[in-house]
Amino acid sequence: MSRKKAYREAEQRIEEARRAGATVLDLHGMELTELPALLSQLTQLQSLDLNSNQLIEQPQFCKW
Repeated sequence: MSRKKAYREAEQRIEEARRAGATVLDLHGMELTELPALLSQLTQLQSLDLNSNQLIEQPQFCKW
């Protein structure tokens, strides 16, 4: 999957999770190099799977 396509897919999953009020989000194995800022809107999130991605740095909005 291309990086642009993976990023768009991640944005779609995040938006679906936001609308559903999800507490769990799986972005495992998407080969992301960065996370969409939209992720910061998931204030109810309790579990986020980012395994098997290629993240370069921790986003500023994350508090992990």
